[in-house]
Amino acid sequence: MVKNARYSDDALMDIFGTTGASKSAIVKWKASWRNTRGKVQVTSFGVAGKILKENNIDPLYYQYASMHDSQGVNVGHYIVFYSDEYEFFFKLHYGVA
Repeated sequence: MVKNARYSDDALMDIFGTTGASKSAIVKWKASWRNTRGKVQVTSFGVAGKILKENNIDPLYYQYASMHDSQGVNVGHYIVFYSDEYEFFFKLHYGVA
């Protein structure tokens, strides 16, 4: 199995109990909380991503999302967080807390 270098071993162990979680398991897990967890609206995925990376927030604990209304019109870009702690931390650093 090819190692998924995008996520740290610590984060994979925290969520899956193994460092060898498959890409499909990760995608399924992220989909399970995409619409149920805290989200923060952002004006730029690039700026948000830079803040997250600079503060060592593992990408396993967040995801980028563009939300659409019932007609399919984009109503905003968001970062969705698995953890309330990371959501709060991001809000402080992004200036929306």
